[in-house]
Amino acid sequence: LNNNKSYNTGSGITVSKFVVGSYSIRFNANVNYFFSSSSINTAAATHYFTQNHSAQLSLFPVSGWEITTNGYYTWRQKLDEFDKKNVNILWNAFVSKTLLSNRLILRWQVNDILAQNAGVSRTSSANQTTESISNILGRYWIVSASWRWIHHRDGK
Repeated sequence: LNNNKSYNTGSGITVSKFVVGSYSIRFNANVNYFFSSSSINTAAATHYFTQNHSAQLSLFPVSGWEITTNGYYTWRQKLDEFDKKNVNILWNAFVSKTLLSNRLILRWQVNDILAQNAGVSRTSSANQTTESISNILGRYWIVSASWRWIHHRDGK
């Protein structure tokens, strides 16, 4: 008979402020702890901390314009000597302009500006921890145009 114990706990806080037509700012911080043990192999208990933090700043300098930047910081506690890429910083930014009564949105966006997106994820359950490393696109930029279809109830 195997007896597994698994605990996952964490806490976080978000602080934000939005001033219409001027700026928007947001900060978020989370800390999590995971613990798992199994009666079959008591020496193989798994326990680690993770942290996730993010920030976003949006500026609206002139009507119809938006400048936004955001960043994400992820830290995973090292589990063994083979553990790599435990810190990840992801920084993105974009500039957008709305035209034609806010129906057309033109945007130029740059993602993963520092080219540090690791593509690493960790999941744990019972007595098993899995770390997956996936191929990611890396730093890239994109120009886009979006159209808002507005339907009025009065038929206009």
